[in-house]
Amino acid sequence: MATISPNLAEIGDEIVKSDKAKRIVIKLKTCNLDSGDYRASACEFLDAVFPDWEHDNRILFLTIQVHVTRTFLVVEINNHAYDFFTAHDCKTLLPVYVLLQKGRRGWALVRWPQQDEDLAIRLADIHQRHGWHARTPILENYIHLVVCADPRALHPRPSIDSSTFTSI
Repeated sequence: MATISPNLAEIGDEIVKSDKAKRIVIKLKTCNLDSGDYRASACEFLDAVFPDWEHDNRILFLTIQVHVTRTFLVVEINNHAYDFFTAHDCKTLLPVYVLLQKGRRGWALVRWPQQDEDLAIRLADIHQRHGWHARTPILENYIHLVVCADPRALHPRPSIDSSTFTSI
């Protein structure tokens, strides 16, 4: 069953209401994003769904995949086990939902079970290809050639200086 609403923030509230971990794939028309800065315009769009998402530890914006006509934003909700340094090895299956525009009726959130495993594998691969120094959300622009010059398989895991962390 789909949740349909003209208001993106209402759908965002519905998504984070549950404490269960899940992946959200947001499907957008590429022409609605700024081609000069896909990352910034995707972040602006995500802010309409999840206001103040950058400061909400339940929300992790993982990838932006830009294609000629469609762009896909992948967001994890309540996956507190996510670890950037092991994400290339971790194929954690989470339920996948797609958020897409349904014409004039607004936006629909639909469960997409056929993507649970495929998306987990794809996310691990994206982390592998983009290396240790990538930052989330990882941008892949398929309109142009995607070049992954620093895959993790070519370099050992960087050491983490624990003195740079602060306790909460």
